[in-house]
Amino acid sequence: QSKITELENKNESLINNLESVPVGMIKTLAIKYKFGNDSRITLYKVNPTETFIPVARFSESPHYRKMGRKEYPIDSGYIGRCWRDGVASDEKLADYSKSPKRYVSEAMKQGGMSEEEIHSLLMKSRSFYCKRLDYNGDEPIAVLVFESMQTSLPTNIEEFNKYLEGPFGKVLIDTVKLNIQTSQGGS
Repeated sequence: QSKITELENKNESLINNLESVPVGMIKTLAIKYKFGNDSRITLYKVNPTETFIPVARFSESPHYRKMGRKEYPIDSGYIGRCWRDGVASDEKLADYSKSPKRYVSEAMKQGGMSEEEIHSLLMKSRSFYCKRLDYNGDEPIAVLVFESMQTSLPTNIEEFNKYLEGPFGKVLIDTVKLNIQTSQGGS
């Protein structure tokens, strides 16, 4: 019985370590591409019920680092648009603190979210870039979201995409795939 308990504890430890890897990788991206206090990066995986679950988030700001909801609809917002189209981006959205009605109108039109959802957002970002991550190039498994309170992102998207197409991106995608398999009990 104690051997079983020991193996269960080791398994739990391995799962916890696996789940912490994407957080470290997202932090690496944020530092490399100079995402500061007014920006953040979030990685969402798709669960079996076809909703998004945030896996990792990083911002230098403790406020923007906080996770919001535990699940997000697969067909709503910028992440939903990205899931469908492969990428989604927007820049120069209105400043919510100065023009909330205009911001809500733009975000509803571009992001496909309800007014209530927009008002409840912790970060009312003015620029977005979302990229779908596909395992082996053909199995969509996650969405990576870069967002900023500035009118444009602090990095060149083409340079960022090249980096994601290299070894770093492959390891990130493989890690998310392992994370999904572990949370589903194998597969």
